[in-house]
Amino acid sequence: MIKAFRDIWELGIHSYLTYLRDRLLLAREMLHESGSVFVQISDENVHHVREIMDEVFGYQNFMGQIVFIKTAALMGNHLSSNYDYLLWFSKNKEKAKYRQLFIPKKERTELGTFSWVELTNGECRRLSKVEMKGEIHVPEGYRRFRASDLSGQGETSSGSYELEFEGGKYFPPNGRHWTTNLAGMKKLIAAKRIIKQGSGLAYKRFEDDYPVMPIVTVWDDTIIGTFSQKIYVVQTGKLAVERSLLMTTDPSDIVLDISCGSGTTANVAEQWGRRWITCDTSRVALTLAKQRLMTANFDYYKLAHPNEGISSGFEYKSVPHITLKSIANNEPPATETLYDQPYIDNKKTRITGPFTVEAVPAPYAKSFDELRNDDSGSDTSIARTGETHRQSEWRDELLRAGVRAKGGKIIQFTRVEPLSGTKFIQAEAETKEDVPQKVLVIFGPEHAPLEQRQVENAWQEARALNPDMLLFCAFQFDDEAAKDIDELTPEIAGMQLLKAQMNADMFTDDLRKKRSSNESFWLVGQPDVKVHKQKDGKLQVEVMGFDYYNPKTGNVESGGKKNIAMWMLDTDYDNRSLFPSQVFFPMAGAKDGWAKLARNLKAEIDEEKIEAFKGTISLPFKPGSAVAVKIIDDRGIESLRVIKVA
Repeated sequence: MIKAFRDIWELGIHSYLTYLRDRLLLAREMLHESGSVFVQISDENVHHVREIMDEVFGYQNFMGQIVFIKTAALMGNHLSSNYDYLLWFSKNKEKAKYRQLFIPKKERTELGTFSWVELTNGECRRLSKVEMKGEIHVPEGYRRFRASDLSGQGETSSGSYELEFEGGKYFPPNGRHWTTNLAGMKKLIAAKRIIKQGSGLAYKRFEDDYPVMPIVTVWDDTIIGTFSQKIYVVQTGKLAVERSLLMTTDPSDIVLDISCGSGTTANVAEQWGRRWITCDTSRVALTLAKQRLMTANFDYYKLAHPNEGISSGFEYKSVPHITLKSIANNEPPATETLYDQPYIDNKKTRITGPFTVEAVPAPYAKSFDELRNDDSGSDTSIARTGETHRQSEWRDELLRAGVRAKGGKIIQFTRVEPLSGTKFIQAEAETKEDVPQKVLVIFGPEHAPLEQRQVENAWQEARALNPDMLLFCAFQFDDEAAKDIDELTPEIAGMQLLKAQMNADMFTDDLRKKRSSNESFWLVGQPDVKVHKQKDGKLQVEVMGFDYYNPKTGNVESGGKKNIAMWMLDTDYDNRSLFPSQVFFPMAGAKDGWAKLARNLKAEIDEEKIEAFKGTISLPFKPGSAVAVKIIDDRGIESLRVIKVA
């Protein structure tokens, strides 16, 4: 199980509520008028979050507060809490989409209320206590029922009459009336739905007349869903997410999860035919979600109207809702649709459909007119127009924490100061070692990837300053930018170029705690890749791992294969977008990754190829003009290597 989150809020719940309110305001703007939003929270802060949601969505759009069990009770000094809450609001309660869900009917008392049984010969008797407790099994074919009152409050002219039944004459009790007229009562007798009980009559309400009960706001069966395949320490139970989705959406609707985690919401949405968008600031979370989705398989649900596609919905199972009224009036019983039980086509198995992984902003192509007017080769999004408050904070953090390298090594600095007279370089630093090295620092944009042009511009500007090292710090690196940094070796560039991943906690620097750990900047390794040419002209790629810069020796050293969580191969890279044709999960266990998919689809998948997808050597392929390899390590940090093919 991966522990990827920690308490990062400097002002505790106040910082968290500020963070949450901003995202709820954005969610409200994007939400469809029939849409809903759910927030999971513990009992400690549920009242605070409810106040925030009342403010954002309006108290009049409150739909419900659901409590669901998440784990078994633990022993403690006080009352143990094993539930979480789902606060449910809609954008417009009058227009909110709602699909009633049901669960199998269960007894609400210790001995139950279905205390009678009808034998196969039509005779009726009460169940014994041992039969009620289940200590003695009720024979198959016996139908349990409850003896329900046949009268209602008040006296009416149509319901106050004498009824003959099995040789006796019966009147409704004083101050009451029969619940149906005489003609209806005769139909109940003909259907054998009347039974003597004491000095009066009762209606036989069979257990299977209505075998389900509507779901309410207490979900005490979600512990099963919570523990199934839990891979993330803060992972929400699948059943809780599933019910929330099925209650408020239809097939082909769009579901948004603004905190991806292990991808449970996306996985559930994919299973139930909903379109989905999910996002996260953690690369670990995105890597887990990608693996989970790419190796998942689902039942194939029958479509209500196959020619109309998924938007027509599924063909669902239904259950009867037989009532006294339907029998008395000789009406067909009503039916309840089970939206969580579509019919399954066992001849087909479904896997995750195509999806993209995108960064902000999405890549775009400039027009020729824009290119003619672009004299500097760089747009204003990456130009430095002056010292910013954010960069001042980042410099202070870089001086305090240094850059974390492989094996616990740290690049430490004696000073990190702003640099004047430069456009693309933000700071000058000096390493803490016997022979200090001069370091120039470039910070990437706060809400966009560090781009290829910024690498070129910074390097050209740095050449006049003659540094020992050029350090690029960014929350995210554009693939081409990362490739250029890796390929500009000291022999070519005249200096050492390094990439440092900035911790996403620094997005909310004003809210996060002041930490003593040195995990704000991580050194990103360079992919070590070998290409093997086959006799038939095809190629094979072997991933050797990451090459890491060693701050003690000043050399780049191999880190080996053991930390590769995932790698992807694009056999015909177009220098713009990565379209992987082969995906590998070297760190996946016997129950993870492609191995899981292979077990479920072994009749349709080549097991030898599946076995290869657990390794570090690709399948043979015919290359295009370039081959791209993207490697993701166990921290979720990505790096790209592009190989030109002659």
